[in-house]
Order: sequence, then structure tokens, then C-alpha cells
Amino acid sequence: MSDFAARVDSFLGEYFAFHPLTATSAGMHAHDAEWPAMTAAGRAARLDFYDRWTREFEGLDVAGLSIDDRVDRDLLLGELAAYRFGETELREDTWSPLEWVYMLGDGLFTLIAREFAPLAERLA
Repeated sequence: MSDFAARVDSFLGEYFAFHPLTATSAGMHAHDAEWPAMTAAGRAARLDFYDRWTREFEGLDVAGLSIDDRVDRDLLLGELAAYRFGETELREDTWSPLEWVYMLGDGLFTLIAREFAPLAERLA
């Protein structure tokens, strides 16, 4: 595994902890019993995560990366910027009730609809 791939694995592990509904949707079930922290402290922690990983990926020696890794790096930087924009400018959770409906729906539907474990375990 390349150094870049190892960094991406670390990033994703941390990302899924901050975004447990996305983790469940992606088939990563370590965070199935969790919801995103929608508090001011949770938002601040996510912003710190986005900023820290933006610096990490921007600080990579691009010349030392393969073409595929460069593309992946650029995609990750774009996603981090979009998440930061969502948390600082858009703030849909503060004005759109649908944001909350979608979050609840996504959180419950994935656990009910996908048979990755017995129903009793998924509902716990």
C-alpha cells in the first residue's frame, strides 16, 4: 500500500466517524448505532477535521504521486471544500426542515432495507 493510500485509509476512518450515516451507506458498520453530532461542538470538530485534512492533502508532494493518486487527491480536496462550505455558509440544518427529514430517513432506511445483519441487530 502506498503512503497516499494509507493516508486515504486514515482519512476515511476518521471521516466515517464524523459521518456515521454515510459509513452505514458505504457498508462500514462500525458506526451504525451513531448519529452525526449536530451540536456546535460537533460542527466545530467537523470543521477542524476538514481543515486538518485539507492541509494534509495540500501538503503532499504532488510530483511523487501517481496520476490516479493526483486525481484522488484533487477530488478529496474538492469534497473537503464543499463540506466546509456546507458547514460555514450554506448551513442547511439551520433553515431547511428537509435536511433533518433526509438525515433521519437516511439513518433509518439503510439499517432497515439492507440485510447485512439480522433485523434485531440492525434495529439495536
